[in-house]
Amino acid sequence: MSKADIAKAIAVTAEIIGTELSDIAIEVFLHDLEGYPEMDIMKALTQCRKEDVRRLTSGAVLQRLAAMDGRLGPEEAWMLVTNRERPHFYNSELNEAYALVKHFDLNRGDSDILIPARMAFVEKYRKVLAEARLNAQPVEMLFHHGRLAPLEAAKMLLSEIEKGRLKPSTAAGCLHGLKPGNRPHPKPPRTEDERENDDAKNREEYARLAETHIGFPPRRIETDDEKKQRWSRFWESENDEYRKAQWEEKRWLEQTEIYERLQRIIDADTPTTIAEVLDAATARKELTP
Repeated sequence: MSKADIAKAIAVTAEIIGTELSDIAIEVFLHDLEGYPEMDIMKALTQCRKEDVRRLTSGAVLQRLAAMDGRLGPEEAWMLVTNRERPHFYNSELNEAYALVKHFDLNRGDSDILIPARMAFVEKYRKVLAEARLNAQPVEMLFHHGRLAPLEAAKMLLSEIEKGRLKPSTAAGCLHGLKPGNRPHPKPPRTEDERENDDAKNREEYARLAETHIGFPPRRIETDDEKKQRWSRFWESENDEYRKAQWEEKRWLEQTEIYERLQRIIDADTPTTIAEVLDAATARKELTP
């Protein structure tokens, strides 16, 4: 899509709304929209045509472009700052506002701290956000792993890359802590014969200790009911551990698959020149709030 196509779309939208725009005004209009994706501009113009816009201005289009640039709103940003347990994506402007309140303990729930901290954060964030949008700065999305669930974090990372919201060069710096550890090996519960063999070994060991150690207490012979109850407890415990290990192994396999896919995507996007390496290193610098 060329610049002439966008100019034509602006002229048609202005005519439909009932706004007169000269050629010079359209040129200024185009200048105001520089830096924004062409498809987003077309969507914003479509919204202006369909909504109750009394006059087409660059401000009306920019307002709609701001709503679709992927940046978090002030309240969303504050919610992430005060809840860092889960993995999440955030735009880089959040870091500048967070610098004002990061020395406060925001997890205490103390209203004397939270209220002024929130006011300072929201005011600063709105200012930084408005400046970024005014200058048509491209959105830079960063990733916070959170303190829980590496598998869910890896899923979010892959999803954002596939949607085109996160560059592979940025994702390369987000893999720390997501690499799977050693594979779990579920051990099935013992069979009845294995329990009998283990019991026999334990009796032999106990008898040996009783012979070699003076004063070693004699082993009490358990009844059949006691033996069944003991085996039942062991079976339930071992079965629970087996099911848990199976679940952990399933998650390990899923996490390994996702991690390897992420590595393939990042390796395919690996820079080759020194300039590209420096750009990628800058993009990977993650300032986690």
